[in-house]
Formats: sequence, C-alpha cells, structure tokens
Amino acid sequence: MVLLNLSGGSAVEHLKFLKEQLGTKSCPLPFPSPTAARDYACGFHNESEDEHRGPGRSFVPASNAALKGFEELHRHLLHCAFEASPQEELTLDQDATFIETETSGALYNYKGKRSYEALNVYCPEYDLAVATEFRDGNVNPGYGQLEQLKEVLAHLPEGVKKVRYRSDSAGYQTRLLRYLAEGGDARFGVIEFALSCPICAEFRKAVEAVCETDWHPLGNGREWAEVVYAPQSLSLSKRGPTYRFLAVREPFDLEKSVKKRRLSLELEDSRQLRIPELIEDLEGEKERAKKLHLTELGGRVYKVFGIVTNMEDLDGGAIIRWHRERCGKSEEVHRILKYDLAGGHVISHRFGANAFWWNVAVLSLSLHSLLKRLLLPSEVRACRPSTLRFLFYTSVGRIVRHARRVVLRVKEGVTGSWLLGAYRRLEKLSFSLE
Repeated sequence: MVLLNLSGGSAVEHLKFLKEQLGTKSCPLPFPSPTAARDYACGFHNESEDEHRGPGRSFVPASNAALKGFEELHRHLLHCAFEASPQEELTLDQDATFIETETSGALYNYKGKRSYEALNVYCPEYDLAVATEFRDGNVNPGYGQLEQLKEVLAHLPEGVKKVRYRSDSAGYQTRLLRYLAEGGDARFGVIEFALSCPICAEFRKAVEAVCETDWHPLGNGREWAEVVYAPQSLSLSKRGPTYRFLAVREPFDLEKSVKKRRLSLELEDSRQLRIPELIEDLEGEKERAKKLHLTELGGRVYKVFGIVTNMEDLDGGAIIRWHRERCGKSEEVHRILKYDLAGGHVISHRFGANAFWWNVAVLSLSLHSLLKRLLLPSEVRACRPSTLRFLFYTSVGRIVRHARRVVLRVKEGVTGSWLLGAYRRLEKLSFSLE
C-alpha cells in the first residue's frame, strides 16, 4: 500500500498496475489483489461503534486493535527520526482537514458537503505527521484537540526538552489554552503557543481602539499591533498566566470588490459614512467575505485577523511570522496527502476501512520524509512525493532474475548515483526497525 502511494496510485484498483510495473514476475512478492486489499482494510472497522455515529453530534469511533497499531507506528517513526538527528526543541502543529467524497457512508460537514475529516499533529523539524485521527465530516474540527495533544506529548522521545505549539482558531478553547499556559503537562510544564483567535465584536472594538501610531509594518502591506483585550473565559485570576493578543490588518480594496460584485451602490463624497453599508452588502453577496472580518480603521477598510500567545519576550511581528509558518507547511502537508498521495480518495462506505486507507497515506508521507532526510542528497530535501516520483521512484531501474540471481538493473546517471548513495547510508543507520 505504501508503494502504491509513493508510485502515484490513488485507488485500490491500481494495485494490479503497480504489480506489473514492479516486474514481480521476475521477483515474486506477496502482492494483494484489489479484492484482497479491500477485505483486509475492512478488518480495521469497529462495527460496534457505528450506532453512535450520525449527524448532529461530535463522535469519534474508538479504534479497534488493528487501527491502534497505526498510532504506535507513527510514534515509532518519530523516534527513528529523533535517533538519527536528536533535537531538544520541537514544534507541534495541530490542524484538521476535510476529505470530500460522495460515498454514502460519509456525513455532511459544516460547509454542507459530504466528507470525512482528519485531525493531525505535524512536527516541522522532522517533516512528520506524528499523530492523526480519522473522523466523520460532521465532527467539530476542534473536538478532542487537547486529548490528542496530551497523547502526543506523552510519547515524545525522552531527549526532547521543550515543545512549542501552533494551531488555527479551532484550537481557541479555554481548556486547551489554560493547559498550555498554566503548565498542565507534568513533563514540559508551560508550553509556548500561538493560535488564531476568533474575531468577535469585543475583539474588533479592541482593534478599533488601537492608535494609528501603534501599528507596525509586517511586510506586503500588512501591519500588526498589540491589542488590549481580556476575554472573561481566560481572565479568571490576577495571578494567572499572561495572554497576549495581537492583531494583523491588511488593506482591502472595497470599491473594487463592490464593482466586481456588481452591487447597485455608488460611492458618495462622504465615503466614510457608506463604508459599513458597503461591507454589509458585500458580505451578504459573498459568504466568504465574512471570514475576512472587514473593519474600518481611520477611514480605510482592512481585513483583520487575531492571534493569542503566551510568549512574552518575543516581538509581536516575530510571533506572527512564526505562527504563519504553520499555514505554509502543515496545510501543505494536507494537500500532499490528498493530492500527491492517495489520502484524498476513500475506498469503502465502512468508516474503519477508510481510516486504514488514510493512515497508509500518512505512513507513506512519513517514510517519504525519512527517506529524503536520511538517505537522499540534500538537494531533494524540499521535493514533494510527485517530484521525487518523477526524479527517482519511477526511473531508477527494474528488478530482473538473471543467472540464478535477483538483480536490480539501475540506469546510469544521477538517479543511479542517488541509489548507490542511499544504499550506503542505509547500511550505516543504527536505529532499530523492530
């Protein structure tokens, strides 16, 4: 199944083509048929949990013994990466993604589309998804975030001394924030974090109260400012932890957007008096505009975003840039899993079978990352699976049987030298694969 993912297959039926490509007639391998693979995947389904699934509730079926094996495997690969390259500080990015499908067993998400969902914890230092939980599409994206994070923290390699955490607004939960800020974890204590925060009416008022001179450049026309904001849910004690709220504003061309939407409104000389009405009409015309949190500041219109953090000694701009690295990488991982690998496809109406299929995609990406880090030259470190597939996986050589020997015939050139180098590095690896 991993070979299927890395070679570009996206469906169980592609196994028969992969078998032909690998030349298994010359080197027989225990290769499953598509039917056998589907039957095997059904062994990961916990049928006793089906009755609890359904619309209108956030419920995640308990994993059976087979599916729990993936949890141990994802942790084991992190330990392998750590043994090869120990690091005392790690970053954990937690984020959910939808896997859209028309399969009858899938439930509708809040966007009104049939889908499944996966909640992942990604470690950028090792480019590994260290945990994943497959769910129904109707489950709240923030459901069970703290519980999953606790599991990950409990199984990090012993040499890790410090952890930092990032998430989108789904992670803005009182229990999660207080656990991080108040040192709820016995091993790591207070964990530094940066999370997106919802733009509620109170936060918007706090942003509007910021003086123009207190806005600082962030690059690409964006600016940031410290916001005086103390939500009641987090302000429980004067001796409690300090939460910093940062706002980011980005100029928005309201006139251009109004004209593009062909709204029957004309800007008057007293433009500032019409801005609230224009924003309301634009948001009514296009639902996605509401997510931009358009706000008038000093007679101009801006998109506004917020971040909450417990980092006191770091400049606000540096915190925002660090937090936005999550969008650049962990969300890219979702795209790779769903489009470069087979994670965007489901194979059954059975929940457990699809959970198996998703976990195989995650496993494939982890092995791809380890392969690049430990065996291949540095110039391919940034390659996605589709690129490495073109450069390496499908062009190295072919397995043949000759003179009573099984031989891998390798093409001359760059890929051949890569393979030889990878083989020599593989011999030197000292960590256990058992």
